[in-house]
Amino acid sequence: MRAVSALVTFVLVPLLLVYTAILFAYAAKIAFEASLPKGTLGSMVAGYLLVCVATLLVAYPIREKVSVLGSVPN
Repeated sequence: MRAVSALVTFVLVPLLLVYTAILFAYAAKIAFEASLPKGTLGSMVAGYLLVCVATLLVAYPIREKVSVLGSVPN
């Protein structure tokens, strides 16, 4: 359980936060240019959704055992 909690807390969630920032920056670029790119947006969003689902599936068994700060209580 501690390994799963560490994986979620220190790897998957920061990865999602960085990827979210990248997608928001990309959205700002699209809004600034007022045109959609050809062929790259779908793969970026699909990758983001895949990491989100993987994080939720990995974190699901420990959802009630993990405290607010992310550590597993003894």
